[in-house]
Amino acid sequence: MPKIPGIPTTGNRAPQLVTGSKGVGVLVNTATEMTVMPKLSASDDFTNLSKWVTVYGTPTITSGMLAGTGVVRYKNQAFTDSMQASGVVGSIGTGKTRLIICADESVLRYYALEVSRGLTTTFSIIKGNSASSVESSTGLIGALFSLFFSLFSIFSESTTKFDTTTVTLNVSDEVSVWYDRATSTIRTYINGVPTGCSLEVERSEIPHGPGFRWGGVAQGITALNPGVRFTSYTLEDV
Repeated sequence: MPKIPGIPTTGNRAPQLVTGSKGVGVLVNTATEMTVMPKLSASDDFTNLSKWVTVYGTPTITSGMLAGTGVVRYKNQAFTDSMQASGVVGSIGTGKTRLIICADESVLRYYALEVSRGLTTTFSIIKGNSASSVESSTGLIGALFSLFFSLFSIFSESTTKFDTTTVTLNVSDEVSVWYDRATSTIRTYINGVPTGCSLEVERSEIPHGPGFRWGGVAQGITALNPGVRFTSYTLEDV
C-alpha cells in the first residue's frame, strides 16, 4: 500500500484503511500493554546482619563471614516461587551448613541444600515439613544435651534428607540451590555447574506463593563444628 500523505505509519507496516458511513478512516497500529512480573535480585556481603532476621540462635559475623549458631532469614522474600539462593564459600570446616529456600516466615516449612564436611564433602536436599521442628532442644533436656547430641533441633526434628552426592568444594566457590518451579525440582550447583544432586518434589508438598518465598542460612548445625561459612549471599528469582 502506498504511503498516504499526512497519515503516520508504524514500523514497516502501513496503517489499515477502514471505511464506514462517515467516510474513510485510518486504524493506526498501537503498542500492546503488558504486565511484567517483578523479580528479586538481592545480595549481602556479611559486613553485618542489618539485612537479616534472626529466626533462631545467635548468629554472628566473623572475618566477613556468617558464623556462630543460628538460622537467619533474608529481610526480603522472592517475588516468584522459582527462587534461587547462593553463597560464596569463605572457609570450609567440619560440620554442616544449609542454604534455605521456599520457606515460610518462621522457617517451619522449607527446602534446603545441606553442605556437609567430614571425611568428604557432600550435598544433600533437605525437606522441613512440620511445625514441631521449632521445638527448642534446650527446652527439652537442657543446654548440655544440645551441645553434645542435637544442638539445633530446629533442623534435627521433622526433617528429611534426600539424594546425598559427594562433591569437590573449594574456598571462593559459589554454592547454589534453586527451586525449578516449571518442573518442581530442587537443583544444586557449584559455580553454575549442576552437581548431580537434585530432587523432583510434589508441587503441594509444602506451601508456595507469597509468604512462602523466604530464603536464608542455617549456620553451625553440628555442635562445636562450624561447617562451611559464606562470605556473601544472593537471593534471586530465576
